[in-house]
Formats: sequence, C-alpha cells, structure tokens
Amino acid sequence: MEYQGKYVPLGNSGLKVSQIAFGCGFRGTPPLEDAVNVITQAIENGINFIDCANIYTIADNEKSEIALGKALEGRRDKAVITSKVGSWVKKDDQGPNGYGGSRYHILREIDNSLRRLKTDHIDVYLLHQPDPTTPPEETMRAMETLCQQGKIRYVGVCNYDAWQVVTALDAQHRINAQPLIAMQNPYNLLNRTLEEETFPMAAHYGVGIMAYGALASGLLGGRYVPGQPMPPQSFWARSPLYREYYPHLFRGQVVEVVASVQKMSRKYGVSMAQIATAWVLTHPEVSCVVAGANTWEDFEDSILAAGLKLEQADIKELDRVSYGMRENFTLPHVTTVMERIKGE
Repeated sequence: MEYQGKYVPLGNSGLKVSQIAFGCGFRGTPPLEDAVNVITQAIENGINFIDCANIYTIADNEKSEIALGKALEGRRDKAVITSKVGSWVKKDDQGPNGYGGSRYHILREIDNSLRRLKTDHIDVYLLHQPDPTTPPEETMRAMETLCQQGKIRYVGVCNYDAWQVVTALDAQHRINAQPLIAMQNPYNLLNRTLEEETFPMAAHYGVGIMAYGALASGLLGGRYVPGQPMPPQSFWARSPLYREYYPHLFRGQVVEVVASVQKMSRKYGVSMAQIATAWVLTHPEVSCVVAGANTWEDFEDSILAAGLKLEQADIKELDRVSYGMRENFTLPHVTTVMERIKGE
C-alpha cells in the first residue's frame, strides 16, 4: 500500500518529510530479517522519514540501527533518517559517561551510530532527553561540531518541555549555531499536554513536532476494550506492572474517549487507529506522527491515516470528549499511579 499523504517541511527548515514516520522502536520483538523487511517496505512505499535511536533494539538485543542500516542499502537517498543520543547505552561500556548531553558522550556515540547505520551522516540527530547535569552550551556546541563535520544535517530534541526547548535555542543563538528544527514528544487524545505551552512555543519558533504515541500505548487502537481482558501477548499483558495497572485504567473520561473513537471508526468505515492518528495530524503544529509496527500489516493503518480527512464536526467532537486529558502511560507515570493506588 503506497503512501498517499503529503510531504511537509520539518519545522521551518526546507527538509520535506512524510507526515507518517516509521518508528524503529521495536521493543525488542522482531528478528533482524523481519525488521529489515518492514523498514524496507515503508521506504519503497513512499514513507521517506525513518525514526531510530541508539538504544532501540530488536530480537536478541540487537540494535535497531543495524536493521535500519541494512534497509538503507541502495536506498539511502530515498530516506530521511533520525537517530538519538543521550539515553543510557551499556553501563559497562562507558561507566558514568554512558549517557547524557556531554561533548564526550555525543562525539563518541555519533560514530557508533554511523557505523551501525552504514552511512556517513544522520539527517536529524535528536537529543533523547534533557540532561540537567550538562550546560546547554556544551551540548549544543557538540551538536554544531557534528553539523560542521557533515556527520549530521539538523538538530532536534525529544521529551523536552517548552522552556527547555527555548533554553536550547537560546544556547544555540549565543554560540551562533544552527537552531534545532524538531522536537519529538507524546501527543494523543488521552494526552493533550503539549497544547498548553509547547504548541504555542513551537509555532512561534518554527519547531516541527514529531508526535509519538498517537495510539496511547495501543489503547486507542481497538485491541483493548473496556470491561474485557487485555489481549494475550499484548504490550499491556507482557509487563507485570502494566497488567496490574490495567484494571484501573478504563474509568471516566478515558472510557468516553475510547467510545468516541470507536464510534467514529464505524462512521468512516476505518480502524480506530486511523481515527486516532488522523486527529493528531489535524493540528498544524504537528509535522508528522511517528508510528511503529512489527509487521507491514500493522503499519498499513498508519499509512491510511495520512490520507483520512475528518469532518470538522467530528474533529470538534473528539476535541470535546478529550478536553483536558493528560494521561501519560510512561513507566514512571504508571509506577507513580500504582504506588498511590496501593497507598489508599
């Protein structure tokens, strides 16, 4: 199935990317050959934006960057690729310098990533998370060094609050560095936190938002039904912590949002995943949705979502039922919620 969506500028840059990016965060599931095949199919079917990270893994704890590197063979010019730096790599590899935004760590990890990717440059290099222990000038000078060396083309950040993005941009301005063009954060009908400060900031500074988690850890994808057991072998079923949290999940506004997405899916004759993803793309601040999949069949919903046009009345209805939602299904959030529930 060929991508029928638009190719849009990433932030205020001249770089054009598909509104759906293939995410290589496979959660350690598929074997190498299967991961290579699904990435290859995405590229050959018009998805030109591939998102990766130096800590993402496939089966046998192999790096996702290796799978992406194999998929890029003979196709490098068809793809705009990202990778990320800053999260923990193997602790026994670098000790206390095995993570963060230091010049030491960034300059070391770029060469490791380029080797695995079998390319001489990364198009958009993203800082995976803020590092409060390193001065922003040091981090941004290191990223600018990589730009000047030709090892990366553009700079971006992940999981930054609005003020942290502005701090990074200020640091780049002070050292006369190329400003970052993109940020990657979660955004979906159950978590609309970005609208409060990040959307206005991104619009003002011309930062493109790469939204991930459009299906809210799968809860908006149709597999999880309020009042019914979770599917076996699903993400929520595999984790003891998430299994424990699941019975407390479908309450109040969450149920209303899921029901509305289900209702819209019947109206349009498409999957719930397409509705949830298409809603995210209705926001002009969002350059693209990062969507992951272990198989091509799973990824087809994301491709179709880019061409789905929701009626304005339906967009407003989804806006209404999800107003104020801030549900965050990251591990720290779920851990905190369960601790509170057990303490009651």
